[in-house]
Amino acid sequence: MNSTITIEQLLLFLLFTFIIFIGIYLVIAIIKLSKLISRLNDIVKSNEESINKTIKNISEITENANNITGTVNNITGGVAGSVEDLTSSVKSSSKTIMDSTGIITNLILSIVKIMRKKVI
Repeated sequence: MNSTITIEQLLLFLLFTFIIFIGIYLVIAIIKLSKLISRLNDIVKSNEESINKTIKNISEITENANNITGTVNNITGGVAGSVEDLTSSVKSSSKTIMDSTGIITNLILSIVKIMRKKVI
């Protein structure tokens, strides 16, 4: 008994096999998705009371966050002003020190010149 398989029959067989594997894969994926949704539902149910409390307190939480942000902004604004004042003071002191150093250097040079004249 000789039977031949045509390319068309081979391709149809491969196509049906592929469709069966895709169907099995989709069934497995749907089962896993169902388990995941069931687990998420259990988590939500077990934490429902906490979630409701959080939702009720969300306006208070937001207000507290805004107050904290305002306080931090005030503190950092004050610090920024202090830093600017300190920078200005340091620059002024630095200039004064540099001027004083120049005067002291000239005074020492003058004393050295006078001492040299006396020695010679």
